[in-house]
Amino acid sequence: MGARTEGLDMSYTQAQVDALRAAIATGALEVQNGQERVKYRSLEEMQRVLAMAEASMAGAASARPTHFHPTFDRGL
Repeated sequence: MGARTEGLDMSYTQAQVDALRAAIATGALEVQNGQERVKYRSLEEMQRVLAMAEASMAGAASARPTHFHPTFDRGL
């Protein structure tokens, strides 16, 4: 979720987004999710990652199917 994974892992959970929002609100530069702890360099970096995470989650939620499988029946 931090700078070291930026651009590599674009999947975020709601818990990660919530933890990042809470850290931004309190002014903390470090976020812990389970066993993973991420230290950010600045508030701007945190806001950038939050925007990326929210965009990633919004895109996943509204993703349209890319293909479908039509079925045909002769009606016999």
